[in-house]
Amino acid sequence: MNRHCEEQTLRDVACRLWTAFPSLTSITVSEILLHSGIYLIPLIGEGCFHTFSLPLIFRRSSMSHQRYASCIDACNTCADACNHCSVACLSEPDIARMADCIRADMDCAEACRFAAAVMARGSDFVAEVCRMCAEICERCAAMCDQHSASHCQECAKACRDCAAECRKMAA
Repeated sequence: MNRHCEEQTLRDVACRLWTAFPSLTSITVSEILLHSGIYLIPLIGEGCFHTFSLPLIFRRSSMSHQRYASCIDACNTCADACNHCSVACLSEPDIARMADCIRADMDCAEACRFAAAVMARGSDFVAEVCRMCAEICERCAAMCDQHSASHCQECAKACRDCAAECRKMAA
């Protein structure tokens, strides 16, 4: 089993434990192994064991995905619009003229996905990340507004909507 599969197995076990024990706030790899009946199996070689240098920490927030639902939706909608816009820009007659728009779309989509993930986790950095996301969305909207293509105009609107939602979260 490769390291990725082992880590995925540990995540799966941790999620099952987290579901079974709602009051659980943190868990280490050794606790996962203890509760799941998974034993350390020597890797091929001179009796060395696969170990993890850092404990896995799982934080349970009070339904953060519901508290931030409208902003998460706006971020995901914006990311989708930016991804569509960047691909559609590649079909425009003068691609070189669209290069800055494509870059802005790609940056904005990534920022929006990151912000949505931070909110879904209930991170302590929601305000800061949403502030950053709003700024990137506003810049992307300004870039898309420079082009008359319908995909750019739709993207600019999604960016402005997302920026407004993120500003609320950052306040």
